[in-house]
Amino acid sequence: MRIHILIIFLCAIVSNHNTTYAQTTLKKEKIYTLNPDEIIEYDENSLGLYQNKLGYLVVTAKSKTSDKVNRIYHIQGKIYGPYDRRLVDKPVFNWNSWGFIDSQNGQGQVMINGDAVGNYGGNEYPLGLKMAGRSWAHLLVDMVEGSSTVIYNGSRYGPYSDLQDYYLSNDGSRLAIVYYKKPNECYVQFSNGTEKGPYKKIRHFRFLEGENERWVLTAELKDQPQKFIVSTNFGDVGTFETQRVGHPDDTCGYLYTNGENYLINVIKDQKIYLLANDDLIGPYDEFPRQFNISKMYNRFNYLLGKNSDFYFRGVKGFAVNVKKYFVSESRRSVAIVKSAGANRDSLLMNDRDLIGIFDEIQYLKFAPEGEEWAMLSKSGTNFYLSFSNGKKFGPIKADDQKWKPMLLLGKGMGHWGLAYCDLNGRMKLIIDEEEYPEGFVGSIVLIQEDNKEYFSWFSIDGQTIFINKLEL
Repeated sequence: MRIHILIIFLCAIVSNHNTTYAQTTLKKEKIYTLNPDEIIEYDENSLGLYQNKLGYLVVTAKSKTSDKVNRIYHIQGKIYGPYDRRLVDKPVFNWNSWGFIDSQNGQGQVMINGDAVGNYGGNEYPLGLKMAGRSWAHLLVDMVEGSSTVIYNGSRYGPYSDLQDYYLSNDGSRLAIVYYKKPNECYVQFSNGTEKGPYKKIRHFRFLEGENERWVLTAELKDQPQKFIVSTNFGDVGTFETQRVGHPDDTCGYLYTNGENYLINVIKDQKIYLLANDDLIGPYDEFPRQFNISKMYNRFNYLLGKNSDFYFRGVKGFAVNVKKYFVSESRRSVAIVKSAGANRDSLLMNDRDLIGIFDEIQYLKFAPEGEEWAMLSKSGTNFYLSFSNGKKFGPIKADDQKWKPMLLLGKGMGHWGLAYCDLNGRMKLIIDEEEYPEGFVGSIVLIQEDNKEYFSWFSIDGQTIFINKLEL
């Protein structure tokens, strides 16, 4: 079996076909025409911003009668390859950088933004590319010794005989490497030269945003088998039990993070607490659940207890029997969903205003940087959209077992898009109540560029793959 894969990642849209829909203009650009024996690898498709322009990646594959691999990357109009590594990770791109790792005739190559930053032969095998901001890192495995070296922006760390994992901060300015010096002696080493440990095992590690180069980890202790420790860049926060006596099903210690915040359910002196940014909240009779964590410091919500009470940073709100909830970006608006019986749900806003009773509510989304919202509800195979301005749309007949309907909102909810799979297994796309031609591939993004908004998605017409850009 011969596998031939073509990967395309391009930026800067140049329209070669325009169509007018109502008050919008759809621009289409041809990406690639499939040969008769080629197919699209749907899981590899990506859309997003790259250097303030639309970036996209499409993967196609075809089979021939040879056992050799021939892979070609087409990126920004340039061709890289052919490559022949049998198994590769998905290429990486963010709106600052792109990269991939592959091999040519037994020599591994690391490609970053069009430059081959590493060529490795012999026993050295590169893999595991990670990128954040303008930084990049990958592993370099010695296939004979079994050791691993971390390459971070061209600098080497290691080798390590037993490397567990490595991490980049969100902006790429910091690197952390978790490794064992010997069994039951685990350390975390930072790119600034500092090191923390030893621990029996490091369970979780995360970089946090904000000042003081924050990070947090949870780890098992060698001399305390039924406990774990929480440590941050400021020092050890505390040691906690893994279970309460008589409660073998207790599960705690998982690390939740977002932005400047971290949350951990812990047990202290056989009582349940929530550890939030070094502070213990509680004690409680049950573990908090359904966390919603802001990027802003100390802004988070959760549900608690048999009555599913709603909490703000440890303070109980008015809402009880909460089924699910959704919070706006500003944290000024909270949508509360409660069961109303018979597969019906009630929707309340800000713990006081009853919006109405609906068929089973799937989810609610707030508009970016605003308090406007849209809500998707379901009755059988019929889905309905309800909006904060009172408008409604539906029914939409969708198969949510194959693909969960995806809703996108523009600023101020001036525009919206819904991608879904119909009952015949075909992908469909509706934007502002108008259905777009069939052939939608299944990835849609909302892009803001030059103070304008537009939706973008892939489509296939016959054997030709297009990228679509709908200016709003």
